[in-house]
Amino acid sequence: MHRLRRDLTAVVVVDIQKRLMDIVCRRDKVIGSLVRLLEAAKRLEVTVLATEQNRKVFGPTIDAVRERLPEEAEDKLVFSAFGCKTVRQRMEERGLKQVLLTGIMSNVCVLQSGLDALEHGLDVHVVEDAVTAADEDDHRIGIDRLRQAGAVITNTETAIYEFLERAGTDEFRACLPLLRR
Repeated sequence: MHRLRRDLTAVVVVDIQKRLMDIVCRRDKVIGSLVRLLEAAKRLEVTVLATEQNRKVFGPTIDAVRERLPEEAEDKLVFSAFGCKTVRQRMEERGLKQVLLTGIMSNVCVLQSGLDALEHGLDVHVVEDAVTAADEDDHRIGIDRLRQAGAVITNTETAIYEFLERAGTDEFRACLPLLRR
């Protein structure tokens, strides 16, 4: 299974926290892409799960993202979002088989989340324009490793169109402003 299905997918937002966002490249692009994706997920009723890496040290999720999350982010000390019992449990309870990964760092927490999800037999898609790292080299290494491991590399616009499947619907019209640049 590689085509995204909104009834089987969880958008997983990994560690979009202020102290981390202050040190990454492509910050504005990632935030813009993630906001668009989260707005689409809300309109299309796609599950969204989020984590925060050591909230005491790195602070909470940034406001632009936190206000769009349907549930509070889970605090974690492990690097992988799938090291969090709650993330795995919510996916299992909801019968979700696909992961649409976003967040930071591409070469650490996003990478390990993707590798763990693949090891659990999940279909992993990484939203390249909603993922970043401290610099472009680190970002590229993370994306390349995920691709080599079997993850599908996509972008925000492609993911939203896959969720929509067709034009001319009320859902399409509701998401159209998110697709225009």
